[in-house]
Amino acid sequence: AAFSAAFAFAAAAAAPRSIGGRWRPAEAAAGRPSVANCTWQNFTQAVDHFGGAAGTFPQRLCLYDKWWKRASKGGFKAPADAPGPILFYTGNESPVDEYVNNTGLMWELAEDLGALIVFAEHRYEPLSHPALCGTQRCFAYCTTAQAIADWVTIIAALRRKHKVRAPVVAFGGSYGGMLAGWLRMKYPEVVDGVIAASAPIWQLAGTVQRETLDMPAVAISKGVSAAGGATDRCRDNLKAAWPLLQEAGRTAAGLRLLSRSVKACSPLHDARALTRWAQSPYFFLAEGNYPFPSTYITFSVTEGKAFPLPSWPMRVACERGIDADFGVRVDGSVADVNFTLSLGDLEVAVDWADATGNGDTLTAEQLEASGVMRLPPPA
Repeated sequence: AAFSAAFAFAAAAAAPRSIGGRWRPAEAAAGRPSVANCTWQNFTQAVDHFGGAAGTFPQRLCLYDKWWKRASKGGFKAPADAPGPILFYTGNESPVDEYVNNTGLMWELAEDLGALIVFAEHRYEPLSHPALCGTQRCFAYCTTAQAIADWVTIIAALRRKHKVRAPVVAFGGSYGGMLAGWLRMKYPEVVDGVIAASAPIWQLAGTVQRETLDMPAVAISKGVSAAGGATDRCRDNLKAAWPLLQEAGRTAAGLRLLSRSVKACSPLHDARALTRWAQSPYFFLAEGNYPFPSTYITFSVTEGKAFPLPSWPMRVACERGIDADFGVRVDGSVADVNFTLSLGDLEVAVDWADATGNGDTLTAEQLEASGVMRLPPPA
């Protein structure tokens, strides 16, 4: 199946390639700094930075100081005893190990800059959380404000090692990028700069001022299109699949056909449950759509040893069956989310969040003859 294969493939490890003059850590030969080279420390962190709640918890830090030297040796005009910069990663919603091995830019910059690398784990991750049992409102302290205050506290402790203030540049991606940006906004005197990637600050519910497209969906669409190195037909097939599959599942007969087509473990009772399940891996593939093999996503979503996704996994997903002529006809403007789809006798009109069609009027034979069961994700 086009969809089933899309997230199940593993690629043989490629030989290391030079990108930007440095080796990517995930591709590098043994001995390249990675999670195995970290000096792991537990930083004693306050549970509550703003109220009267007592208590501390151990917060994991990965430090790499083999390149840290005086600022003057890193090419900076600075006092003789001034330390080099600190490159500080603001941890995300997974164990920090995942980001140590997959944040290449920090490793690429640190050696030339003579910088200290620090990866700080987000509070309430499995190895960085306060005592929860018996604590009233124990999750009340798992907030972005408390997390950002954690970084401020850690940076202050690192700076106390030298008489001259060490400059700090924060790094983060996705939620971690949002934290890095907020850290700079809230505490500009603490960090001297931030590099935040894919940090959707303006997609939070309280900041969206008008009805707009979901930006993760936009990124997915680009990744499976010609603009992302795949084909526009692959993109159009995926966009068409979800409303057509939902329309096909409006009757009991249609649901039985869908259940059989995807080899469901138990009968489907709602076609939306199928499309929600089928869409989720494309979000993960978009997050891990790197030009080199990577375990960044599979580390966090699979149990046991993570297998690497291949280079450009969204292109590979398209090549494995999605980029085919299924016979879908499109009328209207897909860009404006106002269009009509037809496949055989099956029709559905999409107007932003609303979809209406004739799926409930078709027989099982008509649905099967339409070809809808061949669309992604059926096996």
